[in-house]
Amino acid sequence: MLKNYTAALVLLLLCSTGLIRAAEEKYGILLNSATISPKENLQEYIQSPAITEAELVSGVYFRYVQFREIPSTEEKEKMKSAGMELLDYLPNYTFVAAFVKDFDLNQLSAWNIRSVLHIAPTFKLSMQLANNSIPEEAKVEDGKLLVNIVYYAILDDSEVLLAVEKIYDVVHQDLIANVITAKVPQEQILAFAGNHFIASIEPVNPSEKEDLLNRSLHRSNVISSDWSGGRQYNGQGVSVMLQDDGMIGPHIDYTGRLVHYISTNSGNHGDHCGGIIMAAGNLDPTAKGMGWGATIYVYGASPSYPGFDSIYNHYVLHGIVITSTSYSNGCNAGYTSLAQELDMQTLQMNSLIHVFSAGNSGTSDCGYGAGAGWANVTGGHKVGKNVIAVGNLDYTDALNTSSSRGPAHDGRLKPEVCGMGTNVYSTMDPNDYQFLTGTSMSCPGVSGTFSQLYQA
Repeated sequence: MLKNYTAALVLLLLCSTGLIRAAEEKYGILLNSATISPKENLQEYIQSPAITEAELVSGVYFRYVQFREIPSTEEKEKMKSAGMELLDYLPNYTFVAAFVKDFDLNQLSAWNIRSVLHIAPTFKLSMQLANNSIPEEAKVEDGKLLVNIVYYAILDDSEVLLAVEKIYDVVHQDLIANVITAKVPQEQILAFAGNHFIASIEPVNPSEKEDLLNRSLHRSNVISSDWSGGRQYNGQGVSVMLQDDGMIGPHIDYTGRLVHYISTNSGNHGDHCGGIIMAAGNLDPTAKGMGWGATIYVYGASPSYPGFDSIYNHYVLHGIVITSTSYSNGCNAGYTSLAQELDMQTLQMNSLIHVFSAGNSGTSDCGYGAGAGWANVTGGHKVGKNVIAVGNLDYTDALNTSSSRGPAHDGRLKPEVCGMGTNVYSTMDPNDYQFLTGTSMSCPGVSGTFSQLYQA
């Protein structure tokens, strides 16, 4: 009999442990630098919320609020009317919430809330800052780091800027993405993250062109057929943004379909990418681009990516619906402020799609934890939830060893698609052509194909 009781007790303990582990997995909050498993604490929080005057910013304070299930749009509106506005979402089941100063905490019991957490400064740090794996490009002078400071969108931009300027040198403010780029001493980062207007902090990541020299051919002949009875979608009437290393051309393949929003040039990377998107193949028909009837608008890339700022106007002014960018921004950098901004853009502009190269770090170990060959997509912006990252195939559909692999830092599938990027033949100025290899070539191949599909 005693053995039976013992066996039952062991079984009960195993089941309990399994349930606890399942709850931890379901409700683990995926931060940029770690995963935390909050305990259920709603009633405890209501009794002892520990709200201080010091944490009030423009009359509100911020918390992480975790629900048992995601609230509906109607429920969110009721919460906002009551004085609790849900801002950014954090996997799993968690939102950053802004509370008015006199919010009645007893209302929380009605909204299927599991936990309410104070936002610790460590929660706001990117993986690179938390692990002290700082990219060299972010190290500026005298122990200072060039960092992106993300602040809550409901706050006044000028007030936040003034607060940062009082302490540090500000380089740039992005009013759309709610990001301030500033120089901050590394030893002060954690203390600075304690400011309650800050949502997150990340180092500025290095930007590099993503191509490798090789030889081959690139063509498109199905959607835009040379046969008079075939499909004739060549991207005509579709506007594509290219962000790269400067002006492209001169080249006869671009005639009449090229607009520059940059007046400088630092290489021929953009020429090759631009040709893959829309070259007419006038001198050499084998180098015809995918969307050889599309119009291309050219902008600079690193470090400011001005096209992303311009898209709010140029989406309407020029009808730009596709962006193509083959530049890196840190290997396995996590979900960055730029990634969040791009996701917001695709929600605000329904026809817009951002296309990126996945990167050429396929054999690298970028700190994901699974070793080399995993999670080495080169850029936070490329792991956005509503953007396309493109891997590199050769003409036999074999994945190039150098092509970066997923998953994203939070486990999502990346890249979404692969295109031909090995030994691609495309334009070089002036009026020339060349073979190049890399996901830099795959990205414009997909962008150009999208222009054909948009026309169709």
